[in-house]
Order: sequence, then C-alpha cells, then structure tokens
Amino acid sequence: MPNNKARCYEDDYDVEKKPIDKGHWGTVRVATHKRLQEKRVLKTISKKLCQRNMLINEVKINLGLDHPNIAKMFNVYEDERAMYIFLEFGSGRDVLSLITKEHTFSERRAAYIMEPLMSAVTYLHAHCIAHRDLKLDNLVLKNEHGELEDNTVKLIDFGLAKQFSQGKPCFRTLAGTPFYMAPEVHMHQHYDEKCDVWSCGIIMYILLSGRPPFQGESDEELFDVVTNRTLSFDNEIWDHVSGEAKDLITSMLDKSPLTRFTIFEAMANQWTTLQQTLLSARWSTGGHNLASEEWRLQVCQNLKSFSEKNRFEKAATVLVAHLLDDAKIENLLHEFKALDVNNDGRLSFKEMQQAFQTQGMTDNLEELFALVDFNSSSEIEYSTFIASTVEQKCLNREEYLWRAFKSMDQNNRGSLTVDDLVQGLESLGDSNAPIDPDEVKRIMQKADTDGNGEISFEEFTVCICGDTRTNANPE
Repeated sequence: MPNNKARCYEDDYDVEKKPIDKGHWGTVRVATHKRLQEKRVLKTISKKLCQRNMLINEVKINLGLDHPNIAKMFNVYEDERAMYIFLEFGSGRDVLSLITKEHTFSERRAAYIMEPLMSAVTYLHAHCIAHRDLKLDNLVLKNEHGELEDNTVKLIDFGLAKQFSQGKPCFRTLAGTPFYMAPEVHMHQHYDEKCDVWSCGIIMYILLSGRPPFQGESDEELFDVVTNRTLSFDNEIWDHVSGEAKDLITSMLDKSPLTRFTIFEAMANQWTTLQQTLLSARWSTGGHNLASEEWRLQVCQNLKSFSEKNRFEKAATVLVAHLLDDAKIENLLHEFKALDVNNDGRLSFKEMQQAFQTQGMTDNLEELFALVDFNSSSEIEYSTFIASTVEQKCLNREEYLWRAFKSMDQNNRGSLTVDDLVQGLESLGDSNAPIDPDEVKRIMQKADTDGNGEISFEEFTVCICGDTRTNANPE
C-alpha cells in the first residue's frame, strides 16, 4: 500500500523534531520536501497503537479523494515500527481557534466555513464515504496569513472514515468526538452517513452562537442531553440570525436519522444556495471575472489543448496537476466550484454546458467533454479539470514532473515499462474498462523516442511539456 517502496521518508523530506500535535496513535510534525521545498504535514502512526488494516483503510480512502476542500495525501512510507503519511500543509490554524477568538460569526462569515465543509461532505457521500469525525478541529485554513474570506478551508483526518452502501445503516462502532456525535451513535445503534449531517449542524450552530447546542459535564450527561433535550434557539443571540439559517440547522439536527436532511438536501436548502450565490459573486470580483467571456474562452482553449493529448499524456498531466499548490491555481479552484452546481466535487456535461452556453461556446462542447473525460466516467474530476485548464507553465517545473514520473515507476527502475503504463492508466481510469493493448503500444511508440522499449524521465517530460521544463537535475 505505501507508494514509496524501498525508500525511507528521510530520503525525500527534512522533518522538524518538535511535534505540532500528539495523539494516542502517534505524532504530527511539519516536514519540508527536499526537492520541491514545499511544506507537508507528517502524520506518524505507530503500528503498536493502531491496527495495520485501519491504517490501510485511511490511506486507501484518502489517496482516492480529489476535492478542493479536502487536504491532499502526497506520500506514504512504512517500516516495521510505523506508517508515515505526508499530507497537504495547512497554516496550523483551525476553525476552532477562530471561533474561540471571535466567539460568534455572522451568517456571511459562517458561510465561508459551511460552504466548503458541506461541499466536501457532499463529495464524500456521493462516493459512499462517511467521515464520522467532523468537527471544528478538523477544518484547517490553508494559508497562515490573511482573512478567512481570502483563505481556503480544508477537511482533514480520515482515520475514522468508512465506506458505506447506499440506504443501509452499516455502522455500529462508537466513532467520533462526543460533542459532535449524532444520537444514534451515542446510543450504539446501527447508523449511516447522516451522522455527518448531524455534525455539520452542530458546527453551524456553534459558528452562529459561539456554543454547542447540547452540553454536558461528562459523556454520560452529554448522552442524556443529546438524546432527550429539544434543540433550542432561545438565547438572544439567535434574534439576529435568519429564519432560513435556523431552519437548516433544525433539519440537520433532527434526532431521527430517517427524517434528518441528507447532505444533498442541505446543499439544496434556501440558506445554502443564497450563501453560495453571494460567495460566487465575491470570487468573481477578484483576479479574473470567472463568468467573463475572455476568461471562459481561455478555459475552453486550454481544455481543447488537453483533449488533443493521448490517454497517457492526460493521465501524467493529472498526476502533475495534483501536486500543484492552491496558490498557483486559485482562480481555477474558484472556477471549478462555480461550475460544480450540485457541489458533488465533479463536473457533469450538463454543468459545463450550462456554464458555457451563455457565451455561445457550446459548439463541439460535447465532443470536447468526452475527450477531456479520458477515464470515461461521464464526469470530470477536480484534478482533471485543473490539468486540462491550467497554463502550461505551471506544469513545467521539473520537481513536479519527477514526482509524477516516480509515482508511475512502480519498481523504482528509473524508467517506465509497458506494465507501468498499464498500471498507471488503470489507477487513473475506469476500473471496469480494460486497457486496450494496441493503445498502450501506440503510446509507447510515441513516447519511447530512442526505441529501447522503456520511457525515460527525459521522454516523459517531453510528453507533458515539450522542452520547456525548469529546475533541472531532479535527483
């Protein structure tokens, strides 16, 4: 499972000695990638304190996630003692520290937390994944400085996340943090992904009032309050909160999971859609006007250039795009969220068509969409959108290209074989669609310019960006 066979993490990272967090399972430290000179978070998990199958579950789930408001997992290493997981670096500021400092948020400021949180949860539930530990501590700000309005909120910590089957209450384990746990979890009943919706309701209540809706001095007292006390908005602070906001909280904090909102219903709620409109309007006033004809035309041109690549070139470009820091793609991040009308973290053809038809740019859009959707999923994932729309110069940094190359070099040979190509395409494609051997042969013939039957790093970079990469000597 670890994606760095026969390597020690110290080969690639400098790690600070002082932990920034400690838990019963291990430690969290700040690390710096030696070649990229970019900060990461190192989560060291002791095998003595955590079962390996649980670690594998966390890694499998996190590696498969691709959403702008979910912290990326970059590398995983393993030895006899522990597993070492390198994650996207945040500022160290979490939303709990913000609310502790400010006490309460206005509805507008609360929306800067709730919109990315609910968007991330919508994406998870659409992929049949329940987080099961949503809380203010697990929402971090990407940037160390700047206002909340100019920051990106990231959801972290998938240690308790589990996959589920739609329509089946398939969980029974007591999981989560007591203040945020749904009644059915407290009562050790079978429960489903709506436990996450309850946690979202708790978070929204705290943001708007500065206190949790249910409190107790002990877990036993909290259990009694959560299961028996009625949700209240009696405090005078709620006099300044809209009825729409209180209605949404009430629907998310319905004690019955049968009638509680799904996350999709919460996203379609009147308060949520109003706040999304306001947020989109603010994004459009900074940097690029995301709805402008000039901006959308540039996006279309980049999509067309990406569509002309073969499947290997597309897959490799997506790997590189996944490594890009948010600061380099901020406008595209907001563009993606503006296009993603239903907030499931993927773009359908209907969503793309709706966005581009206002500028009369729908000619050949269906064909273009199909070519960009190289894994035939009928949707465009976040990293695929970034890869297909970002300016080429952002992809040309040699350290990024090297990392993408090594992620496909499964046996650490220093070159890519036919088997590496097949595995790489399968991992980024539709698992139900077999890889065409003739297609792999054509890809190899095009990329393998010296005819030795393998793709070197030099040949790999030419596939992605021609001869324009920067920062040579990846080793």
